[in-house]
Amino acid sequence: MMTSDKILNRQSNKRISTVQNKAFSRKLYLIISLILLADFSLFISIELNDSVIFVLALVPLLIALFFSSAVASFSREVEIIQTGKFLSIIAAFTFVSVSLPSFGDAYIDILVIAILFFVALLLSGVSFVDRLPHKLLVVVIALVVGIVFGIIGSYALSGTITRVIRKDLFLPLLPIAFLFGYMEEVFFRSGLQKSLEPISSRIQAIVFPALLDAGLNALWSSTEFCIIVFVLAVIMGVLYSKFHFVTLNGISRSVESGLVIGLAIFF
Repeated sequence: MMTSDKILNRQSNKRISTVQNKAFSRKLYLIISLILLADFSLFISIELNDSVIFVLALVPLLIALFFSSAVASFSREVEIIQTGKFLSIIAAFTFVSVSLPSFGDAYIDILVIAILFFVALLLSGVSFVDRLPHKLLVVVIALVVGIVFGIIGSYALSGTITRVIRKDLFLPLLPIAFLFGYMEEVFFRSGLQKSLEPISSRIQAIVFPALLDAGLNALWSSTEFCIIVFVLAVIMGVLYSKFHFVTLNGISRSVESGLVIGLAIFF
């Protein structure tokens, strides 16, 4: 009798969990769509220098922040709570970073955004480092990916970066570029992707963070660079899904970020 009750309880819990995950999936699509809509609107506002579109772009961010916070607050499943928290953080970070007034100096503006992102990482509670893989081939592949996409990305951003960043800022900006690239991998792979893996398909767990990663880079106002970042983020997602080495991903992304800044400024 006890065994039968346990089986029924397990089946009931499984049904409840399935229903919760389906409801969460709908909310997940909505939240990600709202954040991407805001990123796209911000991109358009920068291109057209239109303050009205810029203000309107903040509305979907606030709605996304509300829904993701609600998901994190009212769910019982740890993975859903974690995912809601990460989505709340990315919506809040985007809102705050684009709402800040410019300090009139590209270096200070970028430094402030990097500090904000670092604070967001601290609030998320994700681990910054782990072990490196024992297979040298995996390390080489990750580094080659970083180098290749760093070179490609520098061509996409060369015009934009030279307009806003002076050559004498290269050395001060280099450690920030390395750090920001590493932090992106920690947040989107070790944070968001890891929390999505148990409650969504493998493709969703890889693609959704990659879309948000690319959307975050929309502020560079380059369609080509957003596409490049998306493809890179998908590759990073596949590497993380297979090996779960965030340090390796972070180093690869740091190399990519450093090369994008350096090559775009000087070449």
